[in-house]
Amino acid sequence: MTTTTCVLENVLEYSNTGAWVAIEEVAKQSGIAPIKTMEILGFLSEFEFIAFDSDKKAIKLIDLGKRFIKLPDS
Repeated sequence: MTTTTCVLENVLEYSNTGAWVAIEEVAKQSGIAPIKTMEILGFLSEFEFIAFDSDKKAIKLIDLGKRFIKLPDS
């Protein structure tokens, strides 16, 4: 599984709740260095797949992301 897929999988895990998830938690659950996780999340935020709250240091999947980010079935 690629690094990006690991991060996406963790973002999608929280998508059904619509809740904010700490970036630290995404990195921890992905097993990927926080700096690399931030690069991936920055890309997703730039293209408006996720919302990024710098005060909370958290992200959440938004509607555009829910429509376009899908992982293949296992």
